[in-house]
Amino acid sequence: MNMQEQIAAVEAELGAAVAPTPDAVEAFRIGMLGKNGKVTALLDAFKNVPPEEKRLWGQRLNQLKQAARSRWEELKAAAEAGPASADDAVDATRPVLTAHAGSLHPISIVRQRIINVFGHIGFTVSQGPEVEDDRHNFGALNFPPDVFHDPQLIENGYVVDIEHPLFGTYKTFGPPLRMDATPTRIRSAAPQLDQHTEEVMGELGFGESERRQLRSAGITGVEGATSA
Repeated sequence: MNMQEQIAAVEAELGAAVAPTPDAVEAFRIGMLGKNGKVTALLDAFKNVPPEEKRLWGQRLNQLKQAARSRWEELKAAAEAGPASADDAVDATRPVLTAHAGSLHPISIVRQRIINVFGHIGFTVSQGPEVEDDRHNFGALNFPPDVFHDPQLIENGYVVDIEHPLFGTYKTFGPPLRMDATPTRIRSAAPQLDQHTEEVMGELGFGESERRQLRSAGITGVEGATSA
């Protein structure tokens, strides 16, 4: 049996224990708290428990030891007082000790192990709500139309005005990150279709006559496009 099953078995035995005579009380004490008693054996086995589980089982074993000692004292007091009559030797209406049913969930055990490990290297546990409310999950989020009016983003220069040759001035989002050594910023609008074709073809070695032929053939040049 594992530690949990052994503790549960001893707790059940404590609850059902009866010792009407001093000799029976002493036999109970030896069987539970003596050198080879069941509670003592569990305490001896505690030294083999993994370090991360000692806190869990240490508390359970201390409770078991206290329950065994309390039960022994109850039985001893009852035996010394003696029954008023033969019918009172056993009180069938007396509440018995209830065994702890169940154990910690495996996830709780693993969570406690993780907390212990990180606690040894300096981390602490901060408590917070496990379920957030509607505002923090949804209501406080910024959607694109809201970003343009956010005073903090505007102050940080995240919202910038750009001049466009066709649409005039419009707002857009700036770079989300800014590096100290390599700062970035938006200098102009995105190029239009065919806007820099002439410059690119010139750099590739096409002469003016060749570029004119390509435009005449409709290979380059887009109707309505503006060349820089």
